Amino acid sequence: MVNLVETIVKHRICITDKSVGIMNFNEYIGLFHDGGLESISHARDEIKLRIVSAEILPEWNKDHLILDEYKCISGTIVCRGINAINLNGNPYIRKLLFPYDSGEILDFDLNNGIVEMGINWTNYPPHPEIQDYWALRIKAKQIIWQDALNPICLDLTGMKTGKYKI
Repeated sequence: MVNLVETIVKHRICITDKSVGIMNFNEYIGLFHDGGLESISHARDEIKLRIVSAEILPEWNKDHLILDEYKCISGTIVCRGINAINLNGNPYIRKLLFPYDSGEILDFDLNNGIVEMGINWTNYPPHPEIQDYWALRIKAKQIIWQDALNPICLDLTGMKTGKYKI
């Protein structure tokens, strides 16, 4: 059984074994621009956004995170207790689905319980070629980062990041 240690720091909860330190999500949020949205799961008042960063140079990996085969951070933003969803500035009340073949993250921001993400959508043959843009805004009671490759789970609910746009 893995010896797990729970460390609580302001705006960060890290469940980890002793080989991985606390991940400061603010240090990495900018690396998700030009990354991708791989899937969306929406059930009741919970939305999971599976995202992957752009390629990370070794000097940017300050926390010595385990990266995927493409040298990217991979994980899931979990929004629990959804209060509101806005899509392109309009209230959205249906189930949020992954509409096309590929979603590129153009901007990404966290602001005290709100996830904002700009997504460029693309379809590839044999599907009809299409490009679409979403300005997605999700307001939730709790926002969690679940890292796919590192034993890290961060509470991002109170985090406020700067606007990162390309």
